[in-house]
Amino acid sequence: MLNVLGVLLTAHTLICSGYLIHECVHNTVAASVRANDRLGMLLTWFERCLPGRLSAVEKKAPAAPYRPARRSHIRLSRGPQSLTGWIQRGVLALEWAYVPAVELMMRGMIIAFPFHDGTARERARVLVLLTIRVLFFAGLP
Repeated sequence: MLNVLGVLLTAHTLICSGYLIHECVHNTVAASVRANDRLGMLLTWFERCLPGRLSAVEKKAPAAPYRPARRSHIRLSRGPQSLTGWIQRGVLALEWAYVPAVELMMRGMIIAFPFHDGTARERARVLVLLTIRVLFFAGLP
């Protein structure tokens, strides 16, 4: 029973933290951009470094540090308006159906960016994280 309670409490904490990070990205938590960024970086670090949640490799190299994720999110928040007709309608239809299309596009960009404009270390980090997560996913019952 304590394990179930612990899982539920951890899940609730991570969900709340994710929403708070999102609000920090949009500068709606604190009065200044700097304060929002500091809280967002702290929460991102906290989310990525929970004991037992990530491997040692992932703790040293999170998938998306706060500042690059913030830039991508802000760009993609404006994204649906800049897409061409049928793509824009498709994204908006998916979002209407509660499919997080913009979020999935952002995750895809985070994964793809190091292969377009990144360093060898960033590409290696993405490949290691993808490998670890695929192995964890494959190990699910």
